[in-house]
Amino acid sequence: MSIGGVTMLVISILVMWGGLAVTVVVLARHRERREMPVTGPGRESRPGAGPDVRRHAAPPRWRD
Repeated sequence: MSIGGVTMLVISILVMWGGLAVTVVVLARHRERREMPVTGPGRESRPGAGPDVRRHAAPPRWRD
């Protein structure tokens, strides 16, 4: 087997595992987002509020 064939084999294996890892991460995030409750406090009253409202809505600490 030539060096080019081995290189192609190694690259194809790496690409396959990378694609598998990306798929697993995307599916895990999608499932995590779906398990969150649909109705949250103040979610409907805020326009443009996406699924990660609670993650970014922490009050600033410097006002204390």
